[in-house]
This record gives sequence, C-alpha cells and structure tokens, in this order.
Amino acid sequence: TSHFPLLISQALVRLPPMGTDLRLQVCPLTLDPLVHSRSSSQRQGDGVLIQKGFNQMLKFVISYSCGKDSALALYRMLQEGHQAVGLLVMINREQERSWFHGVDRPLLEAVSHALGIPLIPCACAGEDYAAAMEAGLGRAQKMGAEAAVFGDIDIAGHREWCTARCAAAGLKALFPLWQQERLALTREVIDLGFSALIKCVEKSKTSIKMLGQTLTHELVAAIAAGGADACGENGEYHTFVYDGPIFSYPLPIETGAVLDFGTHAAIDLNIAKQNKPGTQL
Repeated sequence: TSHFPLLISQALVRLPPMGTDLRLQVCPLTLDPLVHSRSSSQRQGDGVLIQKGFNQMLKFVISYSCGKDSALALYRMLQEGHQAVGLLVMINREQERSWFHGVDRPLLEAVSHALGIPLIPCACAGEDYAAAMEAGLGRAQKMGAEAAVFGDIDIAGHREWCTARCAAAGLKALFPLWQQERLALTREVIDLGFSALIKCVEKSKTSIKMLGQTLTHELVAAIAAGGADACGENGEYHTFVYDGPIFSYPLPIETGAVLDFGTHAAIDLNIAKQNKPGTQL
C-alpha cells in the first residue's frame, strides 16, 4: 500500500538504525508522447495505459514499499511497455529504514540493483512526510517522470493524499490496481511467481507465527480464516518481495530476530553474506 500520513503513528515499526550511505543513481531520460486510449476489455485499474499496437510509452516513478502490491503495480506498468525512472521510497530519518515495512538501506539498495531501477530515497520524520514525498516526486520529474504510480487498491483517503502530492509536484497519479478485488490481486501476485515474505504484522489480526513466511495460497487462506483481510490492505500485514518476474535475480535473504512492538511485530531481514547475487535463499 502507499503512505497516508494518519497511518504513520498507527503503523510505525521502530527498528534499529542502520548507518550505511545510499547513492542515488540518475539515468538521463527523454520524455515520450503518451497514448491515452485503451479498450475497456484491456483496461487494468484506472491508470493511463498505452494502446496495444503503439510504440509510445510513459516514463514514471513508483512509490515502492517493497511489498506485493507495489511490486504488482510495477509489473503491470512494465508489461504495458512503460519505463520506470525510479523507486521512490520513504525512509524514517531517525532509523534509516523505510516507513511501515522497516527495510534498511543496504536491502533497499539490493532491491534497486535486482530490479535495475534507481532508488529515490526520501528521508523524513513524521511531521515532514508530505513535503519529503513531494520533493522526491520533484526529483523524479527531473529524471524524466511524467507520472507517479501507486499500489493502492480501494482506500479513497490514500488515493486522495497521493494525488495531492503528485499535483504539487506536477505529476499525474496512477493507480493500476484501483478497485480490483483484493483476494484476486493477492492470488495474482502468487500465480505470477512473486516471492513475498511477511515482514510485519498487526498482532491483533495476523499471527506473529507468520512472520518470515513466503505467501502461498494456503497461507493467504489461513490469514483470511483468522479474520484479517487476505490482501492486508488495512495494514494487517506487510510483505517484502525478494523475487519475481521483474527481478533479474532472487535476492538472497536471511531472516533475523522477531521484534515485538506491542500492537505490531516485525522480522528483521538482511542480505545473506555467504551468498552471491543470483543464488537462491
């Protein structure tokens, strides 16, 4: 899911800070015209998608949480022939980890390398979250982005907030998964071959025992049977995608300690030092 400021105080996972520097890679890009038409039978979400048979494509930045929904939104845009200029990631300035999912900088850098898309890290505290996102979107526009893509599904407040940030930065906001059935989207992630590990859970709705497990149809059914939304759209759980059709190789991930924060719990993840890029877990 994307980031809505009211959720910061509710879903913040406090993890130990990491001090690793992160370099922003900038790719020189040129804008291309965009074709807005597409038949209703071919439409996905409400994003501006190219019509088959045309060569025009859209350059975009994606608000990338490292979770399954943002990965699926990115996959759909790439499948349409559009080009990602950057992964915009909101980072807790104090902890040096991404907001909500708690992914540290070395792991974010590894994700960027495996996807072949530059990182646009946006460090902030809770009070300047909106301003930091707008600044990051402005950087993306200078890199050639015409639009920003979000993995939100059906929470109107999230969409409105993200759209306002894009408007301030002069970008169009696109939501490729918008108003599609939640469970169907989760199943699509699995069926496409994405490997999405459960990174954080809201303990009252999702079992802490599921931390570190990779989503399967059986695990999704178990989540739903426990009374949580199978997609986790309401924050019941967050995932970390470490492999899939948009990755050039699977990230060699090792799990660390499970950290309990009262209402929420998270599992720490690191790049497995004994493995080389391209090896399996």
